[in-house]
Amino acid sequence: MFNEWVEVRRIYLIRIRNETTDLHKWAMSPSLRQIILTIGQDVRDCHACYDCDILDTIEQDISLGSLVQMVLLNDEDVLSSHTLWSDAVLKSAQHMCKRGLNLEEIILALRQEAERRGLTVGK
Repeated sequence: MFNEWVEVRRIYLIRIRNETTDLHKWAMSPSLRQIILTIGQDVRDCHACYDCDILDTIEQDISLGSLVQMVLLNDEDVLSSHTLWSDAVLKSAQHMCKRGLNLEEIILALRQEAERRGLTVGK
């Protein structure tokens, strides 16, 4: 019984250490919105009108509007989406936003961040 308790405690401490390490890494990396701000784009300017969703290619798994909203929510799943890595989407994205967001620049910045983090899954 004592050995089982020791083993449970050992597993618990390993799990806590791993979660703390993951939390530390998360806390040290800038938010996706902050990364986009460095290129002069502010995704808070998006009014969720979804006019950019007119673009619809086979390569998209999320819409451009959803991509921007995921950045606002700091949802890192956007970094491995097929939409982010689609050249057809990239080519069409520059003039899609009526609010003046340059979606092409945003996609390129997100691609660069994904590569920095080793998340080129959708590529």
